[in-house]
Amino acid sequence: MVIRSIPKRASRRGRPRKLDQETVEKMVQAIGKPNHCPQDGLAMDHFMPNVHPQTIRNHLINEGFCKSLGCSKMWLTIEARSARLAFANAAVQQGVKWHSVLFTAAIDCGLSANGTVKLLDRTRQFFCDQCQREKSNRSCHTLRFWIAVGYNQKKSLTFFRAEDDAIKTLLEVLKIDRPANPLLSNPDQCILLESDELPKEIPTERSTKSLQEMGFSVIQCPPCSFDMNLAQDVLLYIKKSVQKLNINSPDELMIQIKRAWEGVSSHKLNRMVDSVPSRVSRVIQREGRFR
Repeated sequence: MVIRSIPKRASRRGRPRKLDQETVEKMVQAIGKPNHCPQDGLAMDHFMPNVHPQTIRNHLINEGFCKSLGCSKMWLTIEARSARLAFANAAVQQGVKWHSVLFTAAIDCGLSANGTVKLLDRTRQFFCDQCQREKSNRSCHTLRFWIAVGYNQKKSLTFFRAEDDAIKTLLEVLKIDRPANPLLSNPDQCILLESDELPKEIPTERSTKSLQEMGFSVIQCPPCSFDMNLAQDVLLYIKKSVQKLNINSPDELMIQIKRAWEGVSSHKLNRMVDSVPSRVSRVIQREGRFR
């Protein structure tokens, strides 16, 4: 008789890789009831008693529930899901050439009182509006910078203050790397902007016109669609490189961010761009849900 040992990966923490969709839907329905259980204890008490709490939270966040403990509101509302689905369908129907798209995101950065590095895009926090506002009130971010990347494209990294005009700064970044001869530019060049980055005090038409004058067609990515924006993937790479360092000043933080930025290779960026069609298809398959 041969006794097979259980692979270490399979036995680790007793956490399944994923829950079946039927179980997830039952959890979602239970949360919607007036006297629902807290998120962390919900599935363990009523559905799968041996599931790790973090597995439960991950699935509920993917379904659109707020990341805050004890909050059952939605970060991905029905309206946001519909906008994501409409955007993905339009991209497929119009045949967007993703190799010609410049993906952008404005990133907040700073140091907390205890020296912890804070580096994030305010559109990628998985918090409902109320929790987002509470978190913003405690924010320590003093600087911002633009990430702008594409297929064989990596724009200069430029820092600016949180109170400065983000779109104006982006235009300055794009002008630095524009070819001297307009004929050398890509006629199909598009730029992807997240809707949250278009300042409310400046009309969208004005921002769009300024970018169009530079030869860009503007694609407005709907809110909560960071999984279709490659600039967010680059942000995660920079965060992993910077947050484990001991940084004592904002100037040192800027230096380390630029160093991590230099480590992003064209090969890595090109592989990301090649993955965009499958990401868009995934959004359509999931009817606008996340992942």
